[in-house]
Amino acid sequence: MEQQNNFVNFIINQKKYTRTVSPIQRKYVEYKNIKEWLVPYITSFKEIDINLLVKNMKEIIKKEELLRCTLSKNNSNSVMMNIYEYKEDIPIPVYTLDETESLDDMILNLSLDLKSREIINNILYNIAFIKKDKKIYFVGIFNHIIFDGGYNFKDNLLHGPTRTKKAINYYISYVNNLDGSNYQNFFKYSDIKEKIYKEYKVTNNKSLSFTYSTNKLLKQRYLSIEEFWYLVIYNSLFRFFPKYHDIPLCLLVGGRTFDGVIYARDFGDYHDEIMLVKNKSSTNDDKLEEFRFYKKNPYKNAKEYAEFLKNERVPLSSIENMEPIVLVINGKSKDGDEQIEYKKLLPRDKKHFLSIKVLCHPSFINFDVSFLFTDELLDNIENLKLIIYEEAEKLIRKISANDKLYI
Repeated sequence: MEQQNNFVNFIINQKKYTRTVSPIQRKYVEYKNIKEWLVPYITSFKEIDINLLVKNMKEIIKKEELLRCTLSKNNSNSVMMNIYEYKEDIPIPVYTLDETESLDDMILNLSLDLKSREIINNILYNIAFIKKDKKIYFVGIFNHIIFDGGYNFKDNLLHGPTRTKKAINYYISYVNNLDGSNYQNFFKYSDIKEKIYKEYKVTNNKSLSFTYSTNKLLKQRYLSIEEFWYLVIYNSLFRFFPKYHDIPLCLLVGGRTFDGVIYARDFGDYHDEIMLVKNKSSTNDDKLEEFRFYKKNPYKNAKEYAEFLKNERVPLSSIENMEPIVLVINGKSKDGDEQIEYKKLLPRDKKHFLSIKVLCHPSFINFDVSFLFTDELLDNIENLKLIIYEEAEKLIRKISANDKLYI
């Protein structure tokens, strides 16, 4: 990892300016396990000059100030973000792996290296190019405080950075208008997560995948793709966990959604996690109303979710034995990034009770559904696959038979 260490040492240059962290970023500073909040990113290239990719990566670092930042604390103990000048001779790590060396292990090592550093006075990410099997991989492991998975590395590495002034102004306006006055609510959730991590020692999470195919969704436009799968998964979870009356679900809508809405496309954390806790008696309309409301302001929703736990309206047994189930809904294209596929490498440390990922193919007919789960669910996980299929079919029949209610 010597090249990676050189990268860390060379990235810091003369300080350009210092500002306080944004309200969203500060939330991650105040979590006890901030080193665990890592966002993995990986994309691959064929028949491309590695020198071009390295050159464009340097241009990205030059353009994106959050790739030249560290955190520090001032005399009043407030957390500050230091932005540094670009350094022309920065070395970009390039590794070559032979057929016996594991790409997964290299990615994991980059993650562990980042977690081994101090958060204060150190850069908050690791990146590297990896050559293996006639392909070039770009791998990034980012702390959640600076990156939420929305930056289009694929295009920017091929063609150079293209971020527009309009986009960054929108982001600055967004974070400046957030209420960042009270972060105490997040401590409750952080404590619960820490307890769950201690109870569930998962060294190797299991995974399972299947494909659900239908052309019936193309005939209706009331539900977006993400709304359809949100309802299917929530209804499936109540059947899969019959003893729970309330189930917390963290919905991640990655990057570009299917109804034309663009989430974060630049560095900086929009926090597009929509955390919802539904009761078993909630109707589909109840679920949809809340989903659509909180999608407009997911950060507010995260704060309210923490308040929800603080007031203990969820039975204590549910809180202590089930971390929020993660549902990722994203698109899949032939030349698309592989970041969703590789996210399953890093939750070895996060230890989610259950993660479900739904990837939609460009045809809008085929959906790849994958699970990442702990040993506790091993004996019953095939049943979840059948339940999801049945709930998807049930929802399609309901929409088809009741069209007038969905106009």
